[in-house]
Amino acid sequence: MQIIGVELGSFSYSRLPITEFDADIQAESSNPSDQIFEKFVSATYLGEIVRRVLLKMAKETALFGDYIPPKLKIPYVLSSPDMAAMHQDSSDDRDVVGEKLKEIFEIADSTPIVREIVADACDIIVERGARIAAASMVGILQKQGRFGSNKQASVVTVDGGVYQHYRLFRNYLNSCVNEIQGSECSDNLHIQSTNGGSGIGAVFLAAAACRLSS
Repeated sequence: MQIIGVELGSFSYSRLPITEFDADIQAESSNPSDQIFEKFVSATYLGEIVRRVLLKMAKETALFGDYIPPKLKIPYVLSSPDMAAMHQDSSDDRDVVGEKLKEIFEIADSTPIVREIVADACDIIVERGARIAAASMVGILQKQGRFGSNKQASVVTVDGGVYQHYRLFRNYLNSCVNEIQGSECSDNLHIQSTNGGSGIGAVFLAAAACRLSS
C-alpha cells in the first residue's frame, strides 16, 4: 500500500490555461504566484472568476442593459454556493438564476436569455476546473503505473466541499476521468470526498485501501 499526499493546490505549471481573469485574481491575491492550481478549483475562487467574466460581458456587450450593476464590481460578492445554485438551476426560465442576480447584484429585470448566458458562464468555469483536477489526478496515477495491465485499485480522496456538494463539478470530474482513461480503467479508481485536511485524508486512504485489498 502506498499513500501519496500531493497537495495539488500548490501546483503551478506554465501550460495551465491561465486567462486574463485568472491572472488578475493572481495579481490581486494575498499570495500572487502561489497556489495557482487552487485558484482554478477552490470554492474561494470559482464564484469570483464568474463575477469577473460577467463584469467584462456587462462592459463589452451590455449583458445587463445600458448600465453596469454597481454590485457586480465588488470582488468576491458572488460566493461559490450561490454560483452553484445558479448553475444547477433546472427550471425552464432559470428562475433561481434570476433570483440570485436580483439578490446579489440587484439586477431586477433579467431576461431568460440573460439568465441562460449566466448559467453557461458558470458551466464553462466549473467544467474547466473539474477537467483540470481530473487530468492532474489521472496523470499522477499514470506516473505511478496504477493503470494498464496490472489494473491495481486506487483510492483518491478529495478534500473540501466543492467535490462533495457541487454535483455538476463532481459529475464533470468523474466524466473526465472516464474520458481520459476509459471506463474499464476508471472502474479501478475510487474517488472519495473528505474534510479535515491531508491528515484525515491519509487515514481515510489507508482504511479504504485495506478494504479494497481484503
